[in-house]
Formats: sequence, C-alpha cells, structure tokens
Amino acid sequence: TWRAKRISGNVKWRHRSAPMAQYTEPDTRSKSLTREPSGLTLLRGRKPATKTLGLNADGILDVIESYHNQSKFKYSHCDTPDILALFTVLETASQDPNTFVIRGALRDHVNANKNVYRRNNVSHGDLAHFEECPRGWVMIDLDKVPLDDIDLVNDPVGTVKRAIKKFLPKCYQNASFVWQLSSSAGLKDDGFLSTHIWFILDRPMGEAELKTLHALKAPDVDRSLFQTVQIHYVAAPIFEDGVKDHLPVRI
Repeated sequence: TWRAKRISGNVKWRHRSAPMAQYTEPDTRSKSLTREPSGLTLLRGRKPATKTLGLNADGILDVIESYHNQSKFKYSHCDTPDILALFTVLETASQDPNTFVIRGALRDHVNANKNVYRRNNVSHGDLAHFEECPRGWVMIDLDKVPLDDIDLVNDPVGTVKRAIKKFLPKCYQNASFVWQLSSSAGLKDDGFLSTHIWFILDRPMGEAELKTLHALKAPDVDRSLFQTVQIHYVAAPIFEDGVKDHLPVRI
C-alpha cells in the first residue's frame, strides 16, 4: 500500500520562512546524495524549457513558440525531504525559463561540472548519464482533463482540489500537495484543465510501480512522467513584450 503524505495544519504556500531545500554544488556533491529518495534532479539548457505566449494575428493571447529541442544541459541537485522544501524548490525553478526536472539520478562516471546528456540508454558510443532511481516524490500531470466550473483566476486551489477528487485515487485524497498550472493553462475557456500536482509519498516508488498503479487507479494521468529522464516542465511561460500574464498565480 502507498499514500501521499499529509502534514498537519494549514499550509501557507506563500510563506517565505518555509525551510529551504539544499542545493548541492556539482563539484562537491556526494554521489550517494543524488540517489536519495528525496533527491530532485534539475537540468538547465541554453534554450527555454517553456512556451512563449503572445498575441496572435487576431490579437488573441496564444502560444507563439513551443518547447525547444535540446541535448546538453547543466546539472544541479536538490534535496526535497518534505512538501514545504519541495514547494520552495519548485517556486524558485519556475522563475528560470531554461530549467526543468527529471526523476533520474546521475551515474557515477559522469562529470557533473561538464554538460550532461538527458538519456538513460547507450547512445552514439557514449554511456548513459542517468539511471532509474525510486523517489519519495511524484509529479502528476493532468493534461486537458474535463472539469466543470474551472476558475483559475479566483479559485485555482479549489479547482485543483476538485481535479484531485475526480481523477486521482484515494491515496491522494486529503494529502498535502503543490499545484502548478501548465504554461498554456487558461488560454481557452473550453472546460479542460491542464495542471501539474506534486506529492510527497510515504515510501519511495520507481517507474514500473508508478506506471502500473496509475494505469489501474488513475488512467487519466500521463504515465510518461514516471520515466527516468522524462522532462517535468516547471518554468512559468515567457510573455512577449507588452503582454501580461492572464493568471494571477501559477504555483
């Protein structure tokens, strides 16, 4: 059995005194730390890992530029032992358009001071740079799921809670979470919600177990997120000059 963790009391997500997660500098980090269940791998590319929003030819807010294909990244690592630390890391990462998260752990042979490749299989004669690692956290991706009474301006938390109740199994109900709207959320009033929901689990889980459980209990969840090097997009969208964010809060 498994459950997402609940912490006591009301969580004030914007509270700045939340405990900071510890970033580990690549040249001094312990290799074992990258494999800790609470470990979170961040990669930073030279191009944005988010969408650019602006006005289209009809003057309507729309996606002007989508994600970029990239192969080489700068590596960093964070420890996220609890939901508050996880929130702090994600809020910081959301402000860097070039950064994203993966589940995998850096392999022993990789020099983290140099560029790393986002792959976990042998390619072009080079060894894989990342390996599967059970994590004590999980990101749930609900992409364009149908939901009544979506209100991302006045009640984003209530909207996400109703999505959790509708699409996720009992183990996630009444658990603490960090919510984050996708970069294109709210562009259309079409009755579909796109959001990322992060949980701390009561025990580490790996790719195979996560895929099996969610296939049975939460078929609307994008199970590709459980793969070793699958990109977890965390950056807020980029807005063209003169265009303001249509949503007051994204995380």
